[in-house]
Amino acid sequence: MNAVDTESHLLALKVMRLTRPTLVGVGPIVTCEPKDLPQSFTRSVENDGIARTSAEALGAGQTMLLPQSFGNIYLGETFSSYICVHNCTTHPVEGVTVKVDLQSNTSRINLLMHENKKSSVVLTADETLDDVIRYEVKEIGTHILVCEVNYTSPAGFAQSLRKFFKFQVLKPLDVKTKFYNAEMDEIYLEAQIQNVTTGPFCLEKVELDSSEQYTVTSLNTLPNGESVFTSKNMLQPNNSCQFLYCIKPKPEIAKDIKTLREANNVGKLDIVWRSNFGEKGRLQTSQLQRLPFEYKDLRLEVIDAENIVKIGTIFTFQCRVTNTAEHAMKLHVSLDTKVYPDCPYTGSADFVLDVLQPGEMAEFPLTICPSKLGLIKVSPLLLVDTLKNEQYVMSKVVEVFVVDADYHQDVVMYNYYTSSVVGGLLSSSDQGPATVDEITASPLKISFEDIGYYKVLFRESNSPVVSRLIKRKLSSSRGPNEMGVYGHIEEAIPYLRSGGFAFHCEVVDAYPIIAELFDANEICDLREVSGLMEVEIMNWIVHKNSQYTELFKTA
Repeated sequence: MNAVDTESHLLALKVMRLTRPTLVGVGPIVTCEPKDLPQSFTRSVENDGIARTSAEALGAGQTMLLPQSFGNIYLGETFSSYICVHNCTTHPVEGVTVKVDLQSNTSRINLLMHENKKSSVVLTADETLDDVIRYEVKEIGTHILVCEVNYTSPAGFAQSLRKFFKFQVLKPLDVKTKFYNAEMDEIYLEAQIQNVTTGPFCLEKVELDSSEQYTVTSLNTLPNGESVFTSKNMLQPNNSCQFLYCIKPKPEIAKDIKTLREANNVGKLDIVWRSNFGEKGRLQTSQLQRLPFEYKDLRLEVIDAENIVKIGTIFTFQCRVTNTAEHAMKLHVSLDTKVYPDCPYTGSADFVLDVLQPGEMAEFPLTICPSKLGLIKVSPLLLVDTLKNEQYVMSKVVEVFVVDADYHQDVVMYNYYTSSVVGGLLSSSDQGPATVDEITASPLKISFEDIGYYKVLFRESNSPVVSRLIKRKLSSSRGPNEMGVYGHIEEAIPYLRSGGFAFHCEVVDAYPIIAELFDANEICDLREVSGLMEVEIMNWIVHKNSQYTELFKTA
């Protein structure tokens, strides 16, 4: 891999990029001398009456092939090259120095050789000066390795030898991120990493290094600390996987609205991978910017409220208002139902709060009496800053589910006709395991719908049923042709139809797809098994302070 040089020099410069070999299959016939063959092979050939005694031609099987060109390299990998300068003459050559630069589209970096040798050296006849240089490439595009050798000829003239080696640095990963602002200042980051190389690689580490203003909790591990992915998180070309993180501002940041508004940098993704021959690569993204919190001059929160109340009874809820403006406020609070004749509740409020300095908050109760059944919305709440005569209308304050006096908190769910038929067929099947423990003990492979709730379930649940399932079914590695631990319903359908597979999801989502893609006999061969989800976990799927919390806890 040395560049072409037509000039005649006393020294020879050779450069070879150091990279892992590649595996090649059965190739063409290669020739070799008999003396190069192993002795045991030579004896076996001599004892074979059919084979030729010399066997200079052999068919090469699968073997490792050294790189035949400088090739390409991926961003984040380490570029390594062997530099060799050899004295081809029969007399010494003086003043030998070697300079190596790596030039990209935007920079030129000097790569030191023989850091302990600061001055020129003398190469005697047939002597070699060599070294290995390494550099972690940090830029995509064309790179040129410039190697320059300077020496003094026997006549005392300065001579120079220079060679250039061009190679491309390619993009190995495609990283996509999505931010979701939750209630109470929490942020959720979904990171999708796709392999855009030509070969498979193993993701060794994917971590979110938080900035100084935030703390990060990874949602990608099971309760026992193991990853939700297989032990060898292998990504085939063009395949991708997703990671989920919960990001919270530190308490001192969350208290200061102004500081929280300015804290846009949440951290960097640190990704480490290895190729199929173990070559290591590492990439770190730039600072990820969160979605801005939509805080105006005022922030209203409902910190304590019932979810279900009976008609005609008093409903009191606690509110908190925060001054997020840069000036003091004196708020006049009013809740009046006279403006809306058909308002589903009665009650009013009219009072003035103490002066709120920037960043300060105040709590106050509001009371209504619902007069209509169903889900009602308490609004609007009018806040007037009497110091500047500015009005703030809160169009949505709180929602509450109003029931009659003999309500027993029953939940009735209706599925359309086709889904109901599918559900009946599934529930009546008596084939296969009937409980979660039977599934755990069976040879069935099991996967889960790719939603964050199941990841939290595995991390938080203390159920022995869940623990046994994780230990026996989710901790073992999976092959490239098997479905991962998490996936979508559409991906699971081929595995369900082929058998030996179980998939956990919301049945109301699965029934329509099964009804569309399965015939009647296939549906009858399926079996629906319940018992994995604990009843008390249901309150995790609703928003904080939701009006449905008590409803689902009781139901």
